[in-house]
Amino acid sequence: MSNKIQLKLEILTDKKVYEIEEPIRIKILLKNTSNDKLTLTFRSAKIVDINLLDKNKKLIKRWSEGKFFAQMINDLTLEPNETVEKTITWNVFRETLVTPGEYYIEVFVKAFQGEVSSNPIKISIINKKTN
Repeated sequence: MSNKIQLKLEILTDKKVYEIEEPIRIKILLKNTSNDKLTLTFRSAKIVDINLLDKNKKLIKRWSEGKFFAQMINDLTLEPNETVEKTITWNVFRETLVTPGEYYIEVFVKAFQGEVSSNPIKISIINKKTN
């Protein structure tokens, strides 16, 4: 966390093991941990971004790459201790070549007031099961 914004960002995936081509559902929880109302201002409609990292935590793919977001000033106001939740389904396999192995997912929020990121969570990718 930077610039003294009091936010907590947590992420959960619907599973820990995914088959190649299977979409990843990511639940994002953003909490205002302060006792004051907090308004975050964004440069576009994009409030969060997601990184797919390899086992060495090197960036492989960013969710927002190749996507277009409305260019507008966008505010998000959180009451004290309020949590907002968003779920994103990301079919990263349509966007980049991913082979079986261990990966990490991390999410970050970047507003004019500062930036906060989640702890990376580990997922595993396996070959598609054949029947």
